[in-house]
This record gives sequence, structure tokens and C-alpha cells, in this order.
Amino acid sequence: MKSSTITAAMLAGLLFPGGRLLGNEGFIPGDAYFLCTLDEDATLAWKPFLDGATDEFVLQYSPPEERRYMGYWTGYGRLRITDISRDEVRTLVRLYHTLRREPDYIKHVEVTYTDAGDRREFELGPFMLFVYNRDFGRNAPWLGQEATRIGLLYNENWMRGGQSDPLLDAPEGQGDRPGGTERPPGYDPKWPIWKGQWAWSYRALLPGHEPVVDDWKHGPEVPGLAVRGANDHLYSMQFRAWLPSVLSIPASEIQFVIVPTSPFGTENFLERFYKQESLSEIFVVTGTEAMRCRWFEGYTTSDMELVERPMPLIDLKSE
Repeated sequence: MKSSTITAAMLAGLLFPGGRLLGNEGFIPGDAYFLCTLDEDATLAWKPFLDGATDEFVLQYSPPEERRYMGYWTGYGRLRITDISRDEVRTLVRLYHTLRREPDYIKHVEVTYTDAGDRREFELGPFMLFVYNRDFGRNAPWLGQEATRIGLLYNENWMRGGQSDPLLDAPEGQGDRPGGTERPPGYDPKWPIWKGQWAWSYRALLPGHEPVVDDWKHGPEVPGLAVRGANDHLYSMQFRAWLPSVLSIPASEIQFVIVPTSPFGTENFLERFYKQESLSEIFVVTGTEAMRCRWFEGYTTSDMELVERPMPLIDLKSE
């Protein structure tokens, strides 16, 4: 990690406790994963695809928490999975309903009522759904190796330092924007700090210094998610909106990693798995195959052993 980056991060932490400076951070080119939410709302949103009403399967980025400081969002928010089969998406839906039948992951909801008396439900503890390169860690057992652990971005480009994009600075109507590209909504040339800026806060899903050290130490070794359509020089901050471009990646190049979250905030399942705590687990979907990956204490030594087993999934007709 460059000294200028470290200094900037320290200053941001002092001036803005909690690392919240500019707003919701989306996907930034070079990130190892694209983060989504797997809950019942997501499975219902995929129904038109599963029913054949559309051939597009697009995922929405879900920041780990709501961050709307100053109301500006940065990065990409949509990822199209091309050539994905309906059986592959159905596997994700079946996994969700299978897990919600397990005692450890039973569905909890918060119920509220509007002034008009309408009942609303909000699902607590949705699953984190990571999209990774399919070969992420395949050259080594990535689920346990120091060099490639889930939940780490492995991206040293998270801070751009306010680079300016000459295409955005060009006067209107001069035709020097490719294809007559318009400036993004909310662009204001009077505020140059907003031009070409990615983010001023490091987005850590795991607490403590050890994950951060792992992240920057191995960042150069871990390729970013191989998305198509990303442009490092695009204007990246808009008022409560992601960059308009939709990224894409073929289904044959990805794997899904599903991590539970606590409905009441009592434990961090991702942290437990990172620390290799006994019986901590995640779930991996590759194609139509779902695997349960769980840490066990070694039989012959005190070392932890990662055991991966195929998961039987319920039939959707029973739901």
C-alpha cells in the first residue's frame, strides 16, 4: 500500500469517523467481488427471468450498510450475468429456501404498519451474495488460504485522488465525447472534486486490522472480477444513483458465494469464517451445484480442516 494512500486513509478516518465520507460505494474496477443480497425479495425479482418473461438476469449491488453521507453514490451498481441458465438461477432460489428451513437460518421479519394501516414486512438477516471469478483461489484452496479469503476486495485502486476526466471537462456541443455522450446527471463543473473520483473511504466488511493487512498485502496477486464494460475514467459520483453503465460477465466465468448474516446483529458470520472458527460455514454455487463449506477441528492436529459437501436442495414446488 502506497504511503500517500495510507496517509489519506488516516486523515479520512480522523475527519470522518467510521470511514463514511462521500456515500454508498458500489463496485469499483479491480474489486475481487460484486456484492448483492439474497433474500425473498431477490428471489421474487428473479421470477420474470425464471418464467421466461425476460432473458436478462441483472444483479443489483448492495453496500454492506446504508451510507448516504452527502447523498452521493460512487461506482457501478448493476451486473448482467450473460448466458446464465434458468436452472442455475433456480439453484440460488432453491438454496435460499433450503437454508431458511434450517434452524440456524430461519427467516425473521420486522413488521411495520403505514398510517393507512397497510402491513409491511422487512426481512432481517438477509444472506450476502458474492459474485467471484470462477477461478478465484482455484489454484489453491481459496476458502482457507491467507492469499485469497472471501470478503476482501484485494483492490489497491479504491482511492483515485480526484482525477479529472477530460471528456467531462470538455464544453458542451464540441463533439469530443465519443458518440455524443452526455454528461452524467448531477454533474457540475463548479465542483471539480467530484470529477472522476471513486471513493475516499475503504470499504471493509471485516473488522480489525488483520483483514486490511491481508487485503493490501495480497492485492497485487488477486485479479479483479473480470467484468466487461467498466471504464476507469468515467465520472463516478451521482446523487443517489450508480453509474449508468451495466457491467456484464459470462456465467461460465463466475461462482456465487453465499454468507449468512445475523438477523439481530449478534454475530458476524463472515468474520467467524475468516477466523476459521469451528462449525462456521459458507455456501458456494457453481453452475447448478451447491456446496456447504464448513470448518471443523482437525482429527489429528489442532489445525482446522475445511470440509466441502454437496447440498441437497428442496424442490421449489413445495414452496
